[in-house]
Amino acid sequence: MNFFSAENKSVHWGYEQAQRQQRATELQMASIDVENQTGKIKDYDVSLEKCTCVDFSRRGKPCKHMYRLAIELGLFSVNEEKIAEKLSKPPPPKKFWVPEPEYDFDFYADVPKDFVVIDFETANRNFDSVCQMGVAVVENNSVTATQNFMIRPPYRKFSNTGIHGIKFVDVKNSPTFEELWPQIKNFIEGKTVAAYRLFFDWDCLEATLYHYKIPYPNFIAFDILENVREYDYQSCGALGLENHKLVTVAKKFELEHDAHNAVSDALVAAQIQIRISQEFPDESTLIYVPTIDAAIDAAIQNKIPPEFVKKDFSELFRDGIYDYELYEETFAALEKLAALENNAAFYKFCGRFYEEQKQISRALELYRRAFEIDPKSGVKTRIQKLQRVLKATSTT
Repeated sequence: MNFFSAENKSVHWGYEQAQRQQRATELQMASIDVENQTGKIKDYDVSLEKCTCVDFSRRGKPCKHMYRLAIELGLFSVNEEKIAEKLSKPPPPKKFWVPEPEYDFDFYADVPKDFVVIDFETANRNFDSVCQMGVAVVENNSVTATQNFMIRPPYRKFSNTGIHGIKFVDVKNSPTFEELWPQIKNFIEGKTVAAYRLFFDWDCLEATLYHYKIPYPNFIAFDILENVREYDYQSCGALGLENHKLVTVAKKFELEHDAHNAVSDALVAAQIQIRISQEFPDESTLIYVPTIDAAIDAAIQNKIPPEFVKKDFSELFRDGIYDYELYEETFAALEKLAALENNAAFYKFCGRFYEEQKQISRALELYRRAFEIDPKSGVKTRIQKLQRVLKATSTT
């Protein structure tokens, strides 16, 4: 669907879309193909119909990248006065609000052979009303374990019982998500997480963590549904699927499936991904990284290439994200990655962070490490400058 055609004007109304239009004015196109009405911003492939960023995958509405492309093509204009007026008012209440991830980062990589499939069932339309969670652990493309969690949600209203059959009475004596978190965390922290229609389950996880004020875990993720669609495309529709719903694909693959039972859904999704990986061993998938710390953790574990972290961190730093109290532990982890990679650019990057925080001795130490690895890393003048600063400080 072309979101910028005349019949789709209404999609651009609303507070959230106004925010994205405002952000679009600050972006720069990396490249643009006027004839095909496509372009590239950072690593995102953008058209008038879709974008490869997390925001579009999650919401299915125009993101800031799509607005930037439409502006460049002369198909959309931002009325800054109207936008400013709209955003000056309090945002409308979000009944089913989910916090945005703090880090918008994704890239293509080979489909992992080790991952954990999760699936949530909810009591009602609120994403934080999870009442069941299913887990399927995959190691070297084989299911090695499953786990079922029955969860008492923070609501008595169960409007989804007709879907999954769970009533409040079935879980009223079950532990809450907060009480189960020490067990659930073991399947998520530091893992590669997968789900069928990833962003529904991701929204459930984020909203529930937010509800209970639980610190966000480090993980990377991919969407099995996206891989099924690609598999169907690569086989030229040979499967004859009516749609890509989990129940349809499970039936086509002749898998035993109790639909909307979370542990059965997780197991079947895992089996489907394993089947696809066996048939297309060189298949790649879009890997999503929700937080800055998750990116560093994944790079340290060799799950993602360190150069992706360096590239995105450089952009974050350029945008002014270097609050010491918020990112002290993050930069400590980044230093660990710098040591593992013997990477001058990482050391230089950390040095800039500490220099901004006026921690001159620490910054100087990191710059010197960068210089030892690569004398042409661009830190020589910074070292000389900070040496003069320290000398002046010591004589006063």
